[in-house]
Amino acid sequence: SDATYEKAARNPDPRVHVHHWPRFSNKGKAACLNYLMSVTDCDYYMMMDADDVAHPRRIELNVTSAISNNFPALIMSGHELIIDDRNLAPNGHHFTEQEVGEIFASTQMPAHDPTMFFEAKLGRRLGFDKDLRIGQGVDFCQRLSENGRVIVLPEALYKYRINPSSITHKRAREKAKFGYMVVVKAAHRRSLPCTSFEEFEQANRR
Repeated sequence: SDATYEKAARNPDPRVHVHHWPRFSNKGKAACLNYLMSVTDCDYYMMMDADDVAHPRRIELNVTSAISNNFPALIMSGHELIIDDRNLAPNGHHFTEQEVGEIFASTQMPAHDPTMFFEAKLGRRLGFDKDLRIGQGVDFCQRLSENGRVIVLPEALYKYRINPSSITHKRAREKAKFGYMVVVKAAHRRSLPCTSFEEFEQANRR
């Protein structure tokens, strides 16, 4: 609906490959991402939502980090918000690798999931969970962290646009439901006890 495909298809750069999946356009974000991973070949994938903005050096800094850190499973970074075309609340932390592991072990996130830059072979093997209509990225990052090292860059390399009128922004209860599903799935994989939905909702209420 935002003409992303048409705009991308007009890009003359031969390094840009555009894929269109019209027959399965209603199968959800996870299915679309899994399809894209199945038809592309690379060492790492980077996420980028159509209405968000990347720092000009985002790719460079992620690739440099991958090389200098012996190719971890996942690299994330800081981010800032875009609200009404204003850049707000830059958020980045100097986490050690051990601190990042502890954050993931508690089913929390050390960085915003759209900042992910992940190892391609592992990503294809794990795949995005098609049962999750919301929270696929958080779940995917959690599972990546269970299968390899994670680095978090402190720089805010991703600008995340918040639209107060969006469906996911309005449906707080539905977001909480799928967020809880992510926590339950992680607890089962790790053979850990899980809090109740009410406790989860109370802890994550904003």
